[in-house]
Amino acid sequence: MPTMTDAAANKALADQGALFVQLHTADPTDAGTAAVSVGLPTRVAAALSVAAGRARTNPADIAWPAGTTVAETITHLSLWTAATGGACQWRGPLVAAKPVALGEKFKLAAGDLDLTID
Repeated sequence: MPTMTDAAANKALADQGALFVQLHTADPTDAGTAAVSVGLPTRVAAALSVAAGRARTNPADIAWPAGTTVAETITHLSLWTAATGGACQWRGPLVAAKPVALGEKFKLAAGDLDLTID
């Protein structure tokens, strides 16, 4: 069975265009629509590095503009092609669940969002 080359993997990552991060309190499933955060429902644009070594990451923090309206624990995220609507392209768990208190802001620190193609 053929294996994707590094160049093809980097191109596939680069060709995705702008991506927007959605937060979830459980696995969002392939559709990306399950367990959307109630307190932080807004998708935030993800500035990502140039694809290299079959990977991309966020070189700067990704921060949500407002504090959560309810206390909840963020466990997963999904990446979308648009700020609203669009298509879910990626999904996955956080390395560690993050409890977010009422009014607290959420951010993914630089380097915490990794997209890779094996």
